[in-house]
Amino acid sequence: MTDQHTPGPWIARMMISGNWTIDEDARGLPIARTLDEANARLIAAAPDLLAALEATAAAFETIDDWYGLDELDPSMVRDAIRKARGEDA
Repeated sequence: MTDQHTPGPWIARMMISGNWTIDEDARGLPIARTLDEANARLIAAAPDLLAALEATAAAFETIDDWYGLDELDPSMVRDAIRKARGEDA
């Protein structure tokens, strides 16, 4: 997939109907709608989460000593980035 996601920040807000919308901050265009506040907040955080994962993946390339980070699996981070970019098979 070559499409780019709509750049953040995204804003979650409750609509008059009680449903939630996730809007592109720059133009206020709707990106998604959901019935649940928790899902709306998670979707709205997606651009920030992707940026954090990309920074983490870059750090993997420079850190030699993983002492204390045994639970952190670099492949999980890379897999999540590929999924977010639509590169998963």
